[in-house]
Amino acid sequence: MRHSWMLGLVLLGCAPPPPKTIPRVVDGEIEQGPSVSPYAYHWFIRGEVYATKDAQEAAALAFETAQTAPTEDALLLTRLAEAYERSGQRRQADRALGEAKRMAPTSEAVWLTQGLIHQARDRPEDALRAYRLASELAPQSSSAPIAIARLLQAKGQAGRAQAVLQAFVQRTDGDRSNARNAYLTLAERRGDFAAVLALANDTDASLQPARTRSSAASAARRGMPVAAANLMKKSATSQEDMSFLVDALLSGGQLDEARAFLGKPPKDRFGDRLDRAELYLASGRADIAARLALRAPDSPRARYVRGAARLAQHRYDEAAREFASVPYGSKDHDRAREGLVACMVAMRQEGVALELIERSTIPSRVTSAELYDALGEHAAAVGMLASDRSVEQLARARLLERLGRRREAHLQYGRIDQRRIADPSAQRRIRAERAVANDELDDAVAELFVLRKMAPEDLWARARLSEVLELQGKTAAAKRERDALRQVAHQEALIRWLSTRRTDPESARRAP
Repeated sequence: MRHSWMLGLVLLGCAPPPPKTIPRVVDGEIEQGPSVSPYAYHWFIRGEVYATKDAQEAAALAFETAQTAPTEDALLLTRLAEAYERSGQRRQADRALGEAKRMAPTSEAVWLTQGLIHQARDRPEDALRAYRLASELAPQSSSAPIAIARLLQAKGQAGRAQAVLQAFVQRTDGDRSNARNAYLTLAERRGDFAAVLALANDTDASLQPARTRSSAASAARRGMPVAAANLMKKSATSQEDMSFLVDALLSGGQLDEARAFLGKPPKDRFGDRLDRAELYLASGRADIAARLALRAPDSPRARYVRGAARLAQHRYDEAAREFASVPYGSKDHDRAREGLVACMVAMRQEGVALELIERSTIPSRVTSAELYDALGEHAAAVGMLASDRSVEQLARARLLERLGRRREAHLQYGRIDQRRIADPSAQRRIRAERAVANDELDDAVAELFVLRKMAPEDLWARARLSEVLELQGKTAAAKRERDALRQVAHQEALIRWLSTRRTDPESARRAP
């Protein structure tokens, strides 16, 4: 036993000393750092977890505990300083960061943390200098460019932020993936999908299919279907992708291109015959849709698609028979009822149409209101939308506007929660009405000018722009808008408004 103990001492003395540095993962990147004990590593990881959960005081305590192990680790001190700062312990943060600077004055992590602390204390220029120094110390790392971009974005300089990231991606062969993702996120937020498309088309930095789909979906949500389609053209592979692409082309008015995609083999990449029939129907080719639906096995959905194709071809009797044959309880029954009402309206069977609306369980109040409106039952249409749901409030505002009840419409727009509305055009109109109510006319005009470019077909929004320009005293500009509207106006209420308009700015101002 004694000999084995002595042998252990000899072997211990001959063993090599522990390594001074070890590879470790920091922010997803492998870097060399001081060797730490399992005890310190355990508490360091716990601190990182607490920081991720925004439990900053617990994170600081964990990092303090990790420090009790004998090691000089500047990274640990920067994490401790950050946790102190986020938990409101500024003196301790400065002390910890000062110690980290003493240990590693040329560490990127130290100056990134210094920039973060300056930024938290509302010293943007000092933060920018710290981030730039971090970038000089680690020119191949994306951390500092991303931090600079976020700082510039917070200052309202999104264009400069995007340029910083673009310059980094173009100049380095190092860590580009994080910077590229940050660049894409910023470009999407700005609606700069041309920049996203340019990066997607760059063979050296092509996007992953999932990221391309995400960007295309973002463009579609922002009311930019052409950008969405351009993003998907090269990466669309699955049936879902191809259907999204064709929908985007149709929404962007690119009917010929949508039909060209639909006609390319293999045709089953757009789904079965009924899937393709509905896409053709949306593209305006009701004849092809009808042929495909007739060749599909009989089903409630096939009957609905055949009816929709006949309705588009103005063959109302045939369409009505198809719609009426869709059985109750099938998932296509409700939209078949809507199609049947449309047939009755087209055939001037108003009484039958009204009875169908009242006896059917059409799930959408908006659809029911549109049907009542088409039948001239305007009071019933407005009453159908007397709801506090944002989508129905938006439909009510648009309906009141079409009926010439503009003051009520403006008030209704102002009550809508824009966060619950997906349509970017509608969001701008809501913001414009709130700006008018708050007498922020410059903001209202800016929103309406953008809206005119986004949705030139929204004639009532253009009429509102004319009114707000009058409120600003810009009579000549208001007259130009009204004269342009006269050339394209087709709704009776809008024509009446244009022909009886008086230069009375106060009549254009709605009550707050």
